[in-house]
Amino acid sequence: MPLLQRVRLCMRNLKIRDKFLVPSLIMVVTIILLIGCLAYYKSNAIIERKTKEYTMDILHEVGKNMEFHLQEINNLYYSIFTNSDVQAGLRDANRGFRSKYEEVAARREVESFLLASILGRDTVESVYLFSDSGETFGASLSAHRYDLPETEKAQIAKGGGKLVWLDPDPKRLTIPAGAVIHDLQTQKQIGYVL
Repeated sequence: MPLLQRVRLCMRNLKIRDKFLVPSLIMVVTIILLIGCLAYYKSNAIIERKTKEYTMDILHEVGKNMEFHLQEINNLYYSIFTNSDVQAGLRDANRGFRSKYEEVAARREVESFLLASILGRDTVESVYLFSDSGETFGASLSAHRYDLPETEKAQIAKGGGKLVWLDPDPKRLTIPAGAVIHDLQTQKQIGYVL
C-alpha cells in the first residue's frame, strides 16, 4: 500500500477533534515560521544599518582625533622653530662654538626647551634638532636615539620648511616627521627638526 493511501486511511480513522487539531497545528506552525523569518530578516537589516552607522561614527571620531593630534604636532613644530634659544643654538652650532662652556650652555638651553615641549604629550616620543654642521640636540622620552640619514634629509629638504611625514620606522613603531629650520633673521637654512 502506497504512503499516500496510508496517510488518507490514518486521517479517516482519526476522531473529529484530532482532524481539526492537525490542520490547526500545521497552520499555527506555518504562521510562526513565517513571522520568525520576517522578524529575522527585518532585525538583520536593522542590525546591519545600525552597524554601518556605528562604524561611520567611529571613523568620524578617529578622523577628528587624528586632525587634533596633527594640529598639535604642527603647533609643536612651530613653537620649536620660532624659539629664540633653538634659533641661537643652531646658529652657534653652525658657526662653531667658541668654547666648551658655550656649547654646554647652548645644549642645555635647547634640550631643556625640547624636553619641556614634549613632556605631557602622548603623541610625541622625541624631538631632535640637527644643525647643518652636524651637531645634534635632542630630547626623548624613550631610550631610542634617532639619526637623520641623507635620504631623509633630502626628503625633508623637498618640503621647503613645511612638516614632512617620513616612512614609519618598523623597529620603533613610530612615524617620524621633520622639517627644515630657517634662520628667522636671514631666512637661510640652519638645520632640521625631527
